[in-house]
Amino acid sequence: TMSTATQTTTFKMLVNGSLVEAPDTFAVVNPATGQAFAQCPHASAEQAEAAISSANEAFKSWSVLSLEQRKSYVAKAKAVIEAAKPELAEVSVFSLMSRSLM
Repeated sequence: TMSTATQTTTFKMLVNGSLVEAPDTFAVVNPATGQAFAQCPHASAEQAEAAISSANEAFKSWSVLSLEQRKSYVAKAKAVIEAAKPELAEVSVFSLMSRSLM
């Protein structure tokens, strides 16, 4: 978890179904302490192009799924997001707060 002040989490990107590291990251800073608590990926141009290409390719198979199949996938994605909600909220809040203080 990310609750300790000295611990930082480095996030990865999901590209073509795989978690990949970025060539560079940027810090998410707690504005109350000034301490970085997470590192978020900063994709290279090549990684961005690969992600776009992968998404376009995935859409071909997604677009032929039935409504019930799509609902099933969305429900699975929702469960994953719900499980990560505390961590996602913490990163989002501190990221927004640190940007507004700049």
